[in-house]
Amino acid sequence: MRKVQLMLLAVVALNVRMAAQNDNKVEVFGGYSLEHVAPCGSAGGPAQLSCQVELGDIPHPSTFNGWDASVTGYFKHYLGATADFSGVYGSLSGGSAGGASTSRYSYLFGPVLALRTQRATTFVHVLFGAVSQTAAPGGGFNYNGFTWAIGGGCDAGLTRRLALRIAQLDYEQVKVPNFGGPSAKGFRYSGGVVFRF
Repeated sequence: MRKVQLMLLAVVALNVRMAAQNDNKVEVFGGYSLEHVAPCGSAGGPAQLSCQVELGDIPHPSTFNGWDASVTGYFKHYLGATADFSGVYGSLSGGSAGGASTSRYSYLFGPVLALRTQRATTFVHVLFGAVSQTAAPGGGFNYNGFTWAIGGGCDAGLTRRLALRIAQLDYEQVKVPNFGGPSAKGFRYSGGVVFRF
């Protein structure tokens, strides 16, 4: 009987220790972001253009650099919610807006599922929100629109409270209200530091 009690006590102690090592309820991320965006829509005519088509007044696919930051709160060990904010900057390529200095800001929110171990965390998320783009001079491709993103990433644990986000990759689509077309689509890479609380 005493051996069974000691074994049960050892199992409980091990579970408490493992739970204490993985009890992070909040993660704060900050780092670099690289975004590639391809406008899609019509170029002054009835025909719809697919992404990557370089025609007419619509800017060509463009690449932007900037920052990404997020806060994730976990309700369960594997389930949480993320608020993600980013700002990227660069110039539009081609079309009538070619060379226009551009800034894009996004505000995204949604659920996250994570597989968390002592050494690494992999996660997937679906995010919804808004994006605001400003292009100058001219402002012909300024817009505020609904956006969604789906993706995930991997964090490598450095200490109990600190991790390195090796990669976060997202596919995103923006409903552009004033292009005369349906959307802008793109991919985003982010990497940086994660603080765990």
